[in-house]
Amino acid sequence: NFNEHSKILVKILKIQEANGIDPEIRSLFSLCALDMVTQYLVGKGTNCLSNSNQDYATAVHK
Repeated sequence: NFNEHSKILVKILKIQEANGIDPEIRSLFSLCALDMVTQYLVGKGTNCLSNSNQDYATAVHK
């Protein structure tokens, strides 16, 4: 649901901030939205936000 995916997004942003990394906000929001939409429509999440190296996440960004 929205709350779970939002918590994952915040966790990733905190980790990147702690490591001095400038986050790619647009990319992270896109992956978060993709996870939420697939969870809602298909009933199963893609976990693209947690694992952006997945083929599906890569294909969506191209």
